[in-house]
Amino acid sequence: MTDARAYGLTTRARELLAVLREWILVRGVTPTYAELAEEVGLNSKSGVHRLISQLEARGLVRRLPDKWQSITLVEPHTIALPEDVAFALRHAARAAGRTPEEHVAALVRHHCPAPSPF
Repeated sequence: MTDARAYGLTTRARELLAVLREWILVRGVTPTYAELAEEVGLNSKSGVHRLISQLEARGLVRRLPDKWQSITLVEPHTIALPEDVAFALRHAARAAGRTPEEHVAALVRHHCPAPSPF
């Protein structure tokens, strides 16, 4: 799931992630902690640090050591599907009560089981 809610994020963490994505898209660089604090209405950079740690723990961002603007987004893997396949996937996932991502994962687990480590 690409929706931040799927990662168990707080409202503030989702807001911070959205600000990061928009900032990078518009400006081409990551914001500083002070800029992030201002954008999401936090009083301190330590609050931003806590939220960034939450995003990092869920694999949504990565901090680069020894960099002034050190946050990079980690985007989920995506593939382009032909429209008819995408339609069939959405329909089958909905019928199974899953998201398309969950449905693909279930199908792969069923049809392509991982080999035993022994």
